[in-house]
Amino acid sequence: MKILCSRRGFLVLEKPDGFEVQSTHRPSIPNLVDNWAEQNDGEVLLPVHRLDVRASGAVVLARRPNIARVLSEAFRNRQVVKSYRVRLAGDLLEKDESPIRVSASLCKRDGRAWIDPDGKSAVSFFSVLQRKGGWTDAEVKTETGRFHQVRAHAAFLGTPVLGDVRYGSPSADRLYLHARELKFPDPEGDGWINILCPEPWSV
Repeated sequence: MKILCSRRGFLVLEKPDGFEVQSTHRPSIPNLVDNWAEQNDGEVLLPVHRLDVRASGAVVLARRPNIARVLSEAFRNRQVVKSYRVRLAGDLLEKDESPIRVSASLCKRDGRAWIDPDGKSAVSFFSVLQRKGGWTDAEVKTETGRFHQVRAHAAFLGTPVLGDVRYGSPSADRLYLHARELKFPDPEGDGWINILCPEPWSV
């Protein structure tokens, strides 16, 4: 568990794949909050957003309730710039526009996201980085933060995230979804916090 940013009121940690952010009463799955408390004299961190268990990358956790409120509001108000790296199963076809804009509303049902015109608005942008051996590496930027948004939109394009069996991908050694960049207003100052967390499969 790597520290990407440490401030008086918050931390940004790199979540490994296979970790929850916070315990959901599944003792077989480790989580960031308990792991941090065990290693740091019982300090309790307050998550302000989530990543899927099988995804990895940058996660913001507050050290104080007032900072948690400010950061949570920034996420709700779409003040946070988020960028993901994904490896997609198949060749993502480039259209006339670049990046590829996906505007497909989503609903949550039975533990997954479904395309539903009556669901909540969800917008993602996919930019191809490289294609190789039947897969595509891409950058994904999101305007919204819906449940399983990147995974559902990747499947909607016909190229699910590699390893995402739930959305139609072949199995793989991991889910190739990583929260690479975060930019958000500094809750303790007037500037911005910029986080870069390179995807592990490119290292």
